[in-house]
Amino acid sequence: MNLASRLRIAREASGLTQSAVSRASRIAVPNLSNIENGNVDCRLSTLVRILEALELDVQLVPRTNRVSLEAAIALSAQGRARLVATGVAQSDPQERLDTKGRREVDVSVEQTLLNANV
Repeated sequence: MNLASRLRIAREASGLTQSAVSRASRIAVPNLSNIENGNVDCRLSTLVRILEALELDVQLVPRTNRVSLEAAIALSAQGRARLVATGVAQSDPQERLDTKGRREVDVSVEQTLLNANV
């Protein structure tokens, strides 16, 4: 997944419209749309303004440490299998998110991922 797609997904997961990000970042909606669609390469200063509007930071992660979504799902399945083998009951992901939500923990990204795997 490229940076443009990640920006769009992060914006949508935050519940923000392009207009809201446009106002906060002082980047015109058509320009923001072009950036999110990968039609243009933006300058670093523009990216920083978008990230600030989304309340995100850049983190440099070595490629050797990256885990694909498929690998994360496989690891999760292995963990569930180990729990079953030891007799520990599995937890319900939606129940965990609901519990976090009651504690006012932002679960929007986790909820998006959970809904994508349903």
